[in-house]
Amino acid sequence: MAAVEPQTVVIIEAPPFPVPVFEPCLVLPASPPGLIENRQGSLEVIAGKELRARGGRGWEMIRYKMDCIHGCVLEARGFNVTLGAGGRAVRTYDDRRAAVKVLFKGSLAKPHAENPMDEIAAMQLIAARGGHPNILPITAALEDTTALYLITPYCDGGDLFDYVCMNGGLSEDERLESEHPEAVRARELPPLTRARPLFRQLAEALAFLQREDIAVVHRDMSLENVLAISVDPSAAGTMSSWVLQLVVHDGGSLFVMDFGMSVRLPPPPSADARALIAPQSQRGKAKYMSPEVFAEAPFDAKADIWALGVMLYTMLQYSQPYSRPHPSDARFHAIAVLHSDARFHAIAVLHPYARFHAIAVLHELERCVSRPLTRDALHLIQWCMVATPALRPTVAQILGHPWLTRQ
Repeated sequence: MAAVEPQTVVIIEAPPFPVPVFEPCLVLPASPPGLIENRQGSLEVIAGKELRARGGRGWEMIRYKMDCIHGCVLEARGFNVTLGAGGRAVRTYDDRRAAVKVLFKGSLAKPHAENPMDEIAAMQLIAARGGHPNILPITAALEDTTALYLITPYCDGGDLFDYVCMNGGLSEDERLESEHPEAVRARELPPLTRARPLFRQLAEALAFLQREDIAVVHRDMSLENVLAISVDPSAAGTMSSWVLQLVVHDGGSLFVMDFGMSVRLPPPPSADARALIAPQSQRGKAKYMSPEVFAEAPFDAKADIWALGVMLYTMLQYSQPYSRPHPSDARFHAIAVLHSDARFHAIAVLHPYARFHAIAVLHELERCVSRPLTRDALHLIQWCMVATPALRPTVAQILGHPWLTRQ
């Protein structure tokens, strides 16, 4: 078996994002100032408030949704103002509602792991490259003297973590249930809610982020940072919107969001070199964090590949694979650290779709799962969660994996 040629590793500081661009806006009516007020200890939208931008574009505030870092999130209704017959202003409303993330300028100077300016810059960079149907698009970035306003589609279907919990985990597909009829009868398998089409959307979004002209490492890929939007705007906010959206499994249903911890990947100095980002403090959720990020070691886009493997494990098992990515965690050690077997390295690199029937590491993963999985699913999860980042698959290899290509 031929040896794998090692790459030259170069550690480089992450290049900055382009400076985000904001369009000036007005909060109307001007008095009282702002969009929200405190009513008897509860934050609520001030009645009649709207944001107005150039060209007749605007957003009417509907309700206060939640707090966020440096501000809050409001639900709004977008509209366009045009001149109708007789020169009268005509207001036409969007079919879908919008989310308005209000970031108060007085709070932005406070240090935090999430950088809202990088988040907006990353979203604008993605939009400038054409956007992707599975990445939350930016509708507008506005500012006035007191706040920044990030406007995106309002995702009424909740997040993917909620969906997994609501269903008690997801199935691979119908074939898995036919392979394990005893488990189905014993209710050890979740309802028939297929994970494969949803996972494919996540992998395709990641492939877009890792394009050379974008080169964004998300660093906080998680089920909680994937939102869904209903197929039918009239179903907004109802539980049926989940059924409409995710049982059908149409493309474009899921949106990767929350780029506040993202960083740009530096280009390698030569074709035979591998560029790593210089060590930074821990970012993201420990239960999805790759071991190199957890250890504050140099990292690259393979950190997002690790998180993708954790997401697939969680979707199919309805549990997290470990508590933290450290050898002291027994489950982490069983899944990731035991990959030091030389046979695993050789087969993973040279024969990436081998089934590992005789490799001990696959049996270690099987001991960590509580629900039966196909060999292809086990292999894909295990490959994404290799402790050595260079041995993890590329996104192209994930999208070409038998578990995703199988009809």
